[in-house]
Amino acid sequence: MEMQVRAISPQLKEHDHVVLVIDADEVDPDVVYLMHERIGRSRITLIHLDYPREHAHGRVNIARNIGAAAAPRDAAIVDVDDHDILRPYALGMIRSKLDEGAAYVFGNFGVQAIIDIPGGRQMVETWPNHIVEYTAGAFGRGDIDGIGPRASRRDVWEQLRGWKPRVWPGGDFDYAKRVELEYPAGVVHIPELLATVTVDPDSLMANERDTVLCPQENPECQSSTSTESEATSGA
Repeated sequence: MEMQVRAISPQLKEHDHVVLVIDADEVDPDVVYLMHERIGRSRITLIHLDYPREHAHGRVNIARNIGAAAAPRDAAIVDVDDHDILRPYALGMIRSKLDEGAAYVFGNFGVQAIIDIPGGRQMVETWPNHIVEYTAGAFGRGDIDGIGPRASRRDVWEQLRGWKPRVWPGGDFDYAKRVELEYPAGVVHIPELLATVTVDPDSLMANERDTVLCPQENPECQSSTSTESEATSGA
């Protein structure tokens, strides 16, 4: 989280406001102090959701809606997960597209994964960049997903009534599809890498590690991936 604060703070404009939603997790006082120091106490809204983790199924969309509701009515909402480290130019590019009238903005991103290895240790593994090319209707057809850095105007969020609490996983994908239906000309894709997404060991993406590293359309990499996995396990 500290890395995210350090990445975001230099990109903020004077009128920007940061809403931090702590979703059924501990509040790190060091992170809060860093935010006050780098962003300013008056420009931060801190919301702490406290409930048993075993009841967390689908709650991420509720957390997103609570955060969006705290944004000013004329604002644009940039939805950034704590494991998405924005590139130094990301907010500027997103801001530019929103100022031009975009309803929904998303971009490509790099990927790194935290991998558990024997001995209770972990290592960081670089995965292929997540690169897509957007054409009209791509979300609805299922050609691309809705993960990574993304933003939409607050009035768009209100029109769609936010993220659907009962849609999990894939709440962000569902939201993107509904934006596409209501604002087909307002979906804008930024081809640059806007962030580096960090995949946690227990995440859905981590469970598909072999598929990500070695897509089905590239069977030639199967043997090299297996060798790499064995080497990692033996580290």
